[in-house]
Amino acid sequence: MVGIDKPIERLRTRLNEKLSWVTAYGRCYRNEKEDGIKPEVYIGDNNYKDVLHDNTENRCFFDVVNRGSFIANMSTAVVDVIFIVNIEETGVEGRDTEALHAEVMNVIEDIEVFKLDSLSTGSDALTAFAAGTEKFHPWYTFKFTCNVNFYYC
Repeated sequence: MVGIDKPIERLRTRLNEKLSWVTAYGRCYRNEKEDGIKPEVYIGDNNYKDVLHDNTENRCFFDVVNRGSFIANMSTAVVDVIFIVNIEETGVEGRDTEALHAEVMNVIEDIEVFKLDSLSTGSDALTAFAAGTEKFHPWYTFKFTCNVNFYYC
């Protein structure tokens, strides 16, 4: 694994280890469908999984929004870490979304190359995709936008 996939894989692994209530997938691909752009993750054997429209599991995935320039062997990227979860299954009390955000932030900050930039919630977290409006309570969507410095090789 090389490039931006390397730090993404490190954080994906850490999220799966530290947050028992979520399945973390890797980098999504923005695949064009009849009804718009859908985030899909590669699951092997030439198969992709739609990570947007699956109300059977709590999940997160990574969207590489922008890649920066190279300086020698180093580069930067803006990466969204997107969560779609049934808030009742996360272990937070009631709808304490701030506690949920803090729990996730602590894990992201474990991976030193991920620098938190901003937090978006609800439909604002999915503006890059044809999301629809089918997500209601108890489902909650949020994303952390991060700046990631990484070595390409």
